[in-house]
Amino acid sequence: MTKKSLVVYIVFTVLMGLFLFFVIGDMAGKCAACIVCPMLIAYLLYAYCKESKADTKAREMKAQYMNGSYFESPEWHEKYVAYLNEHTFEKPKYQSMKLDLLKRFQRREYLVKMILPLFLMFCTLCLIPLGRYYMAIIGFCLFGFLFLARVFTVYRNAGTEVVEG
Repeated sequence: MTKKSLVVYIVFTVLMGLFLFFVIGDMAGKCAACIVCPMLIAYLLYAYCKESKADTKAREMKAQYMNGSYFESPEWHEKYVAYLNEHTFEKPKYQSMKLDLLKRFQRREYLVKMILPLFLMFCTLCLIPLGRYYMAIIGFCLFGFLFLARVFTVYRNAGTEVVEG
């Protein structure tokens, strides 16, 4: 967030508070103007300060990354050794890496997310005896699209996501 956007957000919040207080004028509008708007402004200031500190720290770290001094520090070496002790290298359980990843991604939540559109497709086919053909066609196409999108997402993620543990 830049200073310019912070000023715009604060001005908008003040104008919204004035609108709620004077134009709406009921008790809820006055309470919102007197309580919510100052809290929103305080949160915007807090977020701006936190982001500016994080940006300053990121600039310092970027300089250390670029010249390589961060990776030579004892702090980094300690963190790296601790990481290596926690996360040992795993050997694939199956013959190939692709088969191993495919087996790891066969989880119950993926199965449920793929069966739900099939169930909804079946429910839309039940509309045909009721005479709602257009609803059945629209529902069948929509839920069929959701099913195919989910299948392709699972297949694509099986080869690209990193699985820990």
